[in-house]
Amino acid sequence: MNRPNIAPNPSHRRPRCRVRVSWAILGLATAATILAGWLAIPFARHIASRAGHGESDAVWEDGPIVVGVTGRAFGWRFRLAGPDGRLQTPDDREVDREMRLPVDARIRLVLTSDDYVYSFWAPGLRWRHIAVPEMTFELDYCTGPRGQFDLVADPMCGVRLLHDAWMGRIVVEETATFHAWFQELPRLQDPPGKRARS
Repeated sequence: MNRPNIAPNPSHRRPRCRVRVSWAILGLATAATILAGWLAIPFARHIASRAGHGESDAVWEDGPIVVGVTGRAFGWRFRLAGPDGRLQTPDDREVDREMRLPVDARIRLVLTSDDYVYSFWAPGLRWRHIAVPEMTFELDYCTGPRGQFDLVADPMCGVRLLHDAWMGRIVVEETATFHAWFQELPRLQDPPGKRARS
């Protein structure tokens, strides 16, 4: 017996095609939503971190706080990089003997000396290195909880009677307090070569 040649009804296949296309569109929409959300999170964090703070936050959120540390006349001089994140620019700030830093921050010290060989030693922070004239050392550290940490004099000559007991201090404080302190410091308007040394 011959069967009659019946053409397939196209309406039977359309629902399957529609279902497949619907699932494909739903999958693409879900993937696009997840990707957009994933990309938006770092941007939202960046915007939130800048709200309510000064111009310096944008640099410090992305990288370490750069501090130039120079031994001079048995003391430490600190040069904090400004908003550009680079030392030796007019927006740097300088302080003698006492440096303030925020809690739990990444710090990059650029250590050198103008006159003698010094030991940069903060026992409370477990930071220790040597400062040598005409040599520069870049050191990465992290601050811990709040506190005041003396930079102890550890003379290379071995004679403590000729030196003070400490060469400086690092104060680790809350981030908001640090930013307020930083904004109050005067900017260096001239590059260091044009400034008179103190």
